[in-house]
Amino acid sequence: MPLGVLVATSSQSPVRAATGGWWSGPPGLDSYRAVLGGAELWRSLGFTLVLATVVTAAVLGVALLAAYPLAWLTGPAAQVTGLVLMAAVVVPVQVIAGPLNEVLGLALSSGTARGVALVHIALGVPFAVLVLRNAFADLPADQVRGARIGGRHWWGTLRRLARHNRTALVAVAVLEFVQVWNDLVVGLLFSGPDAAPLGLFLAAQTRGFVAGSGPLAAGCVLASILPVLVFVLARRQVVAGLVAGGVR
Repeated sequence: MPLGVLVATSSQSPVRAATGGWWSGPPGLDSYRAVLGGAELWRSLGFTLVLATVVTAAVLGVALLAAYPLAWLTGPAAQVTGLVLMAAVVVPVQVIAGPLNEVLGLALSSGTARGVALVHIALGVPFAVLVLRNAFADLPADQVRGARIGGRHWWGTLRRLARHNRTALVAVAVLEFVQVWNDLVVGLLFSGPDAAPLGLFLAAQTRGFVAGSGPLAAGCVLASILPVLVFVLARRQVVAGLVAGGVR
């Protein structure tokens, strides 16, 4: 129902959406023309696309390096590792915003695109490690043995094992990309004038919520297309990747 109202509101002209509501007239594209005519939306879309892509690649790289050795832990060590990773996943970013801002200030990254990316990477790695660690640990012994024998070096072994865990990699990549794309909290707490992600841009439009309800709804619909498309196309891999090693 909320999604239907959002789409219906976006199909009204800005005047009708503000004065009459989503049911007040025949659908049209005036609100979409209004929001697409501004350069700020395109800048936010481009910045968010680059940010989500870079963060996803970095999270996958770091998580692979950490998940491979952690996968072979057994007994209490494995249980403690899982609990620590789970705790890191569920801690709200607001709780650690103060210390993180201090660290970013020391690294001259506070309020910059680099700082926003670093925070996203730090928040995304624990979940990625948790999923990939379970997927590595769930591989059959013959596949692990073959990768270790066939790989000439450590990187070669990791690359061979990663091919066997393609579904888990896709699951982590899709969820991380969608999380960064849809983010509001990290952008609100850590971004600056030169780092304006899409969520922050849309939140700023709510200041004129009634008067700009048509263009705001149109912007939200446009912002939702890519993450929905990515998730729908990879839904089977996401489900299979998340349940890999789920019994461990």
